[in-house]
Amino acid sequence: MHPLLNIAEPADSIAEVIERMQIIDKNLPSDDGVAYFNRVYMKVTEEVEEACAGAVFENVGFLTRLDVVFANRYLAAVGQDARGEQVTGGWWPLFEERERPNTAPIQFVLAGMNAHINNDLPLSVIDTCRDLALEPQEETPQHRDYTVTNGILATVQDSIKGWFSTGMIASLDKAFGKLDDALSMWSIARGREFAWHQAETIWALTDNPRLHDVYVRSLGRTVRYAGRGILL
Repeated sequence: MHPLLNIAEPADSIAEVIERMQIIDKNLPSDDGVAYFNRVYMKVTEEVEEACAGAVFENVGFLTRLDVVFANRYLAAVGQDARGEQVTGGWWPLFEERERPNTAPIQFVLAGMNAHINNDLPLSVIDTCRDLALEPQEETPQHRDYTVTNGILATVQDSIKGWFSTGMIASLDKAFGKLDDALSMWSIARGREFAWHQAETIWALTDNPRLHDVYVRSLGRTVRYAGRGILL
Protein backbone atom coordinates (compact mmCIF):
# COMPACT_ATOMS: atom_id res chain seq x y z
CA MET A 1 0.00 0.00 0.00
CA HIS A 2 1.33 3.42 -0.96
CA PRO A 3 2.36 5.23 2.27
CA LEU A 4 0.66 8.45 1.11
CA LEU A 5 -2.73 6.98 0.20
CA ASN A 6 -4.35 8.17 3.44
CA ILE A 7 -2.95 11.70 3.17
CA ALA A 8 -6.06 12.89 1.33
CA GLU A 9 -8.27 12.15 4.34
CA PRO A 10 -9.40 15.66 5.34
CA ALA A 11 -7.56 17.03 8.36
CA ASP A 12 -9.65 18.58 11.14
CA SER A 13 -6.97 20.73 12.76
CA ILE A 14 -3.67 22.49 12.06
CA ALA A 15 -1.94 19.85 14.17
CA GLU A 16 -3.30 17.12 11.87
CA VAL A 17 -2.21 19.13 8.81
CA ILE A 18 1.37 19.35 10.11
CA GLU A 19 1.33 15.64 10.97
CA ARG A 20 0.36 14.78 7.38
CA MET A 21 3.06 17.09 6.00
CA GLN A 22 5.61 15.29 8.17
CA ILE A 23 4.48 11.97 6.68
CA ILE A 24 4.87 13.40 3.18
CA ASP A 25 8.34 14.66 4.03
CA LYS A 26 9.41 11.22 5.26
CA ASN A 27 8.09 9.40 2.19
CA LEU A 28 9.36 11.57 -0.69
CA PRO A 29 12.94 11.72 -1.96
CA SER A 30 14.71 14.79 -0.61
CA ASP A 31 15.29 16.16 -4.12
CA ASP A 32 11.69 15.64 -5.27
CA GLY A 33 10.05 18.88 -6.46
CA VAL A 34 6.94 18.25 -4.35
CA ALA A 35 9.17 17.55 -1.33
CA TYR A 36 10.82 20.98 -1.69
CA PHE A 37 7.43 22.66 -1.63
CA ASN A 38 6.14 20.48 1.20
CA ARG A 39 9.09 21.34 3.46
CA VAL A 40 8.58 25.06 2.95
CA TYR A 41 4.79 24.81 3.42
CA MET A 42 5.29 22.79 6.61
CA LYS A 43 7.74 25.38 7.95
CA VAL A 44 5.37 28.23 7.10
CA THR A 45 2.44 26.43 8.77
CA GLU A 46 4.45 25.82 11.94
CA GLU A 47 5.70 29.40 12.14
CA VAL A 48 2.32 30.95 11.38
CA GLU A 49 0.66 28.77 14.02
CA GLU A 50 3.22 29.99 16.57
CA ALA A 51 2.97 33.63 15.48
CA CYS A 52 -0.82 33.62 15.56
CA ALA A 53 -0.82 32.26 19.11
CA GLY A 54 0.09 35.71 20.43
CA ALA A 55 -2.03 37.76 18.03
CA VAL A 56 -5.51 39.13 18.71
CA PHE A 57 -8.20 38.26 16.17
CA GLU A 58 -11.86 39.17 15.90
CA ASN A 59 -12.94 35.80 14.50
CA VAL A 60 -10.26 33.22 15.16
CA GLY A 61 -12.71 30.47 14.21
CA PHE A 62 -12.75 31.73 10.64
CA LEU A 63 -8.95 31.77 10.36
CA THR A 64 -8.56 28.34 11.92
CA ARG A 65 -11.16 26.81 9.63
CA LEU A 66 -9.67 28.55 6.59
CA ASP A 67 -6.17 27.22 7.34
CA VAL A 68 -7.47 23.65 7.50
CA VAL A 69 -9.72 23.89 4.44
CA PHE A 70 -6.86 25.49 2.51
CA ALA A 71 -4.31 22.82 3.48
CA ASN A 72 -6.74 20.02 2.67
CA ARG A 73 -6.73 21.09 -0.98
CA TYR A 74 -2.97 20.48 -1.14
CA LEU A 75 -3.31 17.18 0.74
CA ALA A 76 -6.01 16.12 -1.74
CA ALA A 77 -3.55 16.72 -4.60
CA VAL A 78 -0.97 14.52 -2.85
CA GLY A 79 -3.62 11.85 -2.46
CA GLN A 80 -4.54 12.00 -6.14
CA ASP A 81 -0.90 11.50 -7.06
CA ALA A 82 -0.53 8.59 -4.61
CA ARG A 83 -3.52 6.87 -6.24
CA GLY A 84 -1.89 7.20 -9.65
CA GLU A 85 -4.41 9.78 -10.84
CA GLN A 86 -3.54 12.90 -12.79
CA VAL A 87 -3.41 15.75 -10.33
CA THR A 88 -6.04 18.35 -11.15
CA GLY A 89 -6.18 22.12 -10.89
CA GLY A 90 -3.16 24.35 -10.66
CA TRP A 91 -1.10 21.54 -9.10
CA TRP A 92 -0.55 19.68 -12.37
CA PRO A 93 2.72 21.43 -13.41
CA LEU A 94 4.46 20.80 -10.07
CA PHE A 95 3.51 17.12 -9.87
CA GLU A 96 4.12 16.52 -13.59
CA GLU A 97 7.55 18.19 -13.58
CA ARG A 98 8.70 17.24 -10.07
CA GLU A 99 11.78 15.42 -11.45
CA ARG A 100 12.58 17.97 -14.14
CA PRO A 101 16.36 18.28 -14.54
CA ASN A 102 18.18 21.62 -14.36
CA THR A 103 15.43 23.09 -12.20
CA ALA A 104 16.27 25.10 -9.09
CA PRO A 105 14.53 24.13 -5.81
CA ILE A 106 13.02 27.60 -5.53
CA GLN A 107 11.21 27.04 -8.84
CA PHE A 108 9.39 24.02 -7.41
CA VAL A 109 8.49 25.99 -4.28
CA LEU A 110 7.14 28.91 -6.30
CA ALA A 111 5.18 26.57 -8.58
CA GLY A 112 3.52 25.12 -5.50
CA MET A 113 2.81 28.55 -4.04
CA ASN A 114 1.33 29.62 -7.36
CA ALA A 115 -1.09 26.68 -7.38
CA HIS A 116 -1.98 26.95 -3.72
CA ILE A 117 -2.37 30.70 -3.26
CA ASN A 118 -3.60 31.82 -6.68
CA ASN A 119 -6.09 28.99 -7.21
CA ASP A 120 -6.74 27.09 -3.98
CA LEU A 121 -6.93 30.05 -1.60
CA PRO A 122 -9.86 31.96 -3.18
CA LEU A 123 -11.84 28.72 -3.41
CA SER A 124 -10.96 27.91 0.20
CA VAL A 125 -12.11 31.36 1.34
CA ILE A 126 -15.47 30.71 -0.34
CA ASP A 127 -15.80 27.21 1.15
CA THR A 128 -14.98 28.52 4.62
CA CYS A 129 -17.45 31.39 4.34
CA ARG A 130 -20.18 28.98 3.29
CA ASP A 131 -19.35 26.62 6.17
CA LEU A 132 -19.63 29.48 8.68
CA ALA A 133 -22.51 31.40 7.02
CA LEU A 134 -20.28 34.39 6.25
CA GLU A 135 -19.44 36.35 3.11
CA PRO A 136 -16.03 37.25 1.64
CA GLN A 137 -16.50 41.00 1.98
CA GLU A 138 -14.02 43.69 2.93
CA GLU A 139 -14.36 45.60 6.21
CA THR A 140 -15.66 42.52 8.00
CA PRO A 141 -14.06 40.73 10.97
CA GLN A 142 -12.98 37.83 8.76
CA HIS A 143 -11.37 40.15 6.23
CA ARG A 144 -9.57 42.18 8.88
CA ASP A 145 -8.20 39.00 10.48
CA TYR A 146 -7.16 37.72 7.05
CA THR A 147 -5.28 40.99 6.48
CA VAL A 148 -3.53 40.72 9.86
CA THR A 149 -2.37 37.25 8.84
CA ASN A 150 -0.89 38.73 5.66
CA GLY A 151 1.42 40.80 7.83
CA ILE A 152 2.47 37.73 9.82
CA LEU A 153 3.16 35.83 6.61
CA ALA A 154 5.28 38.69 5.27
CA THR A 155 7.53 38.23 8.30
CA VAL A 156 7.61 34.46 7.82
CA GLN A 157 8.57 34.99 4.20
CA ASP A 158 11.82 36.59 5.35
CA SER A 159 12.72 33.37 7.14
CA ILE A 160 11.96 31.42 3.97
CA LYS A 161 14.39 33.64 2.09
CA GLY A 162 16.96 32.93 4.77
CA TRP A 163 16.49 29.20 4.31
CA PHE A 164 17.19 29.55 0.60
CA SER A 165 20.20 31.76 1.31
CA THR A 166 22.12 29.24 3.42
CA GLY A 167 23.30 25.66 3.09
CA MET A 168 22.96 23.26 0.20
CA ILE A 169 19.70 24.79 -1.07
CA ALA A 170 21.48 28.12 -1.49
CA SER A 171 24.38 26.60 -3.41
CA LEU A 172 21.96 24.87 -5.77
CA ASP A 173 19.90 27.99 -6.40
CA LYS A 174 22.89 30.27 -6.81
CA ALA A 175 24.40 27.83 -9.26
CA PHE A 176 21.28 28.25 -11.38
CA GLY A 177 21.43 32.02 -10.96
CA LYS A 178 17.73 32.27 -10.10
CA LEU A 179 17.62 32.88 -6.36
CA ASP A 180 17.46 36.68 -6.20
CA ASP A 181 15.13 37.14 -9.16
CA ALA A 182 12.72 34.40 -8.05
CA LEU A 183 12.41 35.62 -4.48
CA SER A 184 12.15 39.30 -5.33
CA MET A 185 9.22 38.75 -7.73
CA TRP A 186 7.10 36.85 -5.20
CA SER A 187 5.11 38.18 -2.26
CA ILE A 188 2.91 35.89 -0.19
CA ALA A 189 1.03 38.89 1.21
CA ARG A 190 0.25 40.32 -2.23
CA GLY A 191 -0.76 36.90 -3.48
CA ARG A 192 -3.17 36.50 -0.57
CA GLU A 193 -4.62 39.95 -1.14
CA PHE A 194 -5.27 39.06 -4.78
CA ALA A 195 -6.82 35.74 -3.70
CA TRP A 196 -9.34 37.56 -1.49
CA HIS A 197 -10.40 39.74 -4.42
CA GLN A 198 -10.77 36.61 -6.54
CA ALA A 199 -12.97 35.09 -3.85
CA GLU A 200 -15.19 38.18 -3.84
CA THR A 201 -15.55 37.97 -7.63
CA ILE A 202 -16.35 34.26 -7.65
CA TRP A 203 -18.86 34.76 -4.81
CA ALA A 204 -20.59 37.52 -6.77
CA LEU A 205 -21.07 35.09 -9.67
CA THR A 206 -22.84 32.47 -7.54
CA ASP A 207 -26.26 33.37 -8.95
CA ASN A 208 -25.00 32.87 -12.50
CA PRO A 209 -23.77 29.26 -12.56
CA ARG A 210 -22.52 29.40 -16.15
CA LEU A 211 -20.36 32.48 -15.63
CA HIS A 212 -19.27 31.14 -12.25
CA ASP A 213 -18.01 27.90 -13.78
CA VAL A 214 -16.36 29.67 -16.71
CA TYR A 215 -14.55 32.03 -14.35
CA VAL A 216 -13.32 29.26 -12.02
CA ARG A 217 -12.12 27.14 -14.96
CA SER A 218 -10.36 30.15 -16.49
CA LEU A 219 -8.64 30.88 -13.20
CA GLY A 220 -7.45 27.28 -13.01
CA ARG A 221 -6.07 27.37 -16.55
CA THR A 222 -4.27 30.66 -15.91
CA VAL A 223 -2.65 29.24 -12.77
CA ARG A 224 -1.58 26.10 -14.61
CA TYR A 225 0.04 28.12 -17.40
CA ALA A 226 1.82 30.26 -14.80
CA GLY A 227 3.06 27.11 -13.06
CA ARG A 228 4.48 25.75 -16.28
CA GLY A 229 6.20 29.07 -16.92
CA ILE A 230 7.80 29.05 -13.46
CA LEU A 231 9.28 25.62 -14.08
CA LEU A 232 10.63 26.38 -17.56
